[in-house]
Amino acid sequence: KVGMTSPRTDDGQDPVVIVGAGLAGCLAALFMRRRGKDVVIMDYREDPRAGAAAAVHGGPGAKDGLGQLANASKRSINLALSARGLRALAKLGLDEEVLRDAVPMHGRMIHSPQGATSLQPYGTRTDEVLYSVAREKMNGFLLDRLGAEAREGEGTVRAMFGHKCVRVAKDGTVAYEARGGARGEVRGQAVFGADGAFS
Repeated sequence: KVGMTSPRTDDGQDPVVIVGAGLAGCLAALFMRRRGKDVVIMDYREDPRAGAAAAVHGGPGAKDGLGQLANASKRSINLALSARGLRALAKLGLDEEVLRDAVPMHGRMIHSPQGATSLQPYGTRTDEVLYSVAREKMNGFLLDRLGAEAREGEGTVRAMFGHKCVRVAKDGTVAYEARGGARGEVRGQAVFGADGAFS
């Protein structure tokens, strides 16, 4: 069964569609909502905040190669947050909260074949560091912010977990398929492809 879903803003515009609810996708959705855009964000996996539901199962021998278990917590535990990522978070007023749980990394340790070690700094100043943050926790934090009540002038966000993008047309129509096999379409004024289930 194919259905058409095309939610519109008060001014009659189609929403912004973001495919992939990973870190970049969530951050893009937050920026779009801040600009007053209604957003539809979809991801093939289930909501990663649901623990075991973060695992993505495809049927054995699936034609699209997704017949594997994709659990983000088993593939990438931590990530290194740089100045560029912090600037993006700061524009949304989220940087200080993220840094509370982050661990500063001043450089990489080099191990020679002879057993000697030396620290290779990431920068030339003491404040030029990377920050280690838990990927899954960071993703949940951004999703929580997407689910927060919108401020005056902000748009709305509709999250569609367990939905896989299968086609994008030139007019911005995104065709998707849900886990149970149901199919549908949503038309976007803009479509962004971002990191998601298998990033």
